[in-house]
Amino acid sequence: EGRTVRRMCELAADCEAFLNCEGHKGKATVARKGILDYIFKVRGHAVHSARCYEGRNAITEAARKIIEIEKWKEKDGITANVAIISGGAVRNVVPDECSFQVNVRYPDGEARRTINEFMRSVAARSYIGKTECELTEKPGRPPMEYVGRNVALLERMNAIYAEEGLPILPESFEHGGADSAYTTEYDIPTIDSLGTQGGEIHSTREFMHKRSLLESARRLASVIYCL
Repeated sequence: EGRTVRRMCELAADCEAFLNCEGHKGKATVARKGILDYIFKVRGHAVHSARCYEGRNAITEAARKIIEIEKWKEKDGITANVAIISGGAVRNVVPDECSFQVNVRYPDGEARRTINEFMRSVAARSYIGKTECELTEKPGRPPMEYVGRNVALLERMNAIYAEEGLPILPESFEHGGADSAYTTEYDIPTIDSLGTQGGEIHSTREFMHKRSLLESARRLASVIYCL
């Protein structure tokens, strides 16, 4: 998917604007966080649970690492979420393996370097002693950084909205990732969140207000026509 999006950006490098139709919340998104995904695989030493003091519990080691990682909860900065954990085979054996996955959101390149260094340090440290850990960074998504060309595009769009009798849109910084990050990275003026209104995204309760279709269509049509 990433390669496809990047190829699209290369073909659209001289475009006047990129308009992404994520959910509309009465604001226009000019910046978003990026996404990083990690897999930690912890290895300990298995023994019978009756002699657990002789083993090295991989789940315990993973738990200590998770506690450190879960401290990243900066609303407008770095956030980390541990969501998938697997470890142990039977209840009467000290588990010698445990893996967990981490989803991280970050605002800019400097934050990415910070979190990469932090993840490597957590993986390298053995909190209970004599355990090992393999760290894998999966392909993520860059941030849609706050740049002048996106702000300038929104100003042009709001001038059009004012002429067309549509409410102007204040700028917004969102915490979720989107393909608008790639177009921003390729220096294409980009505005996000011009779609329909709704909520409960990525859940079985996700919904859309049908009445918002008309306004969304008017916004997109007026910008396309006037630009």
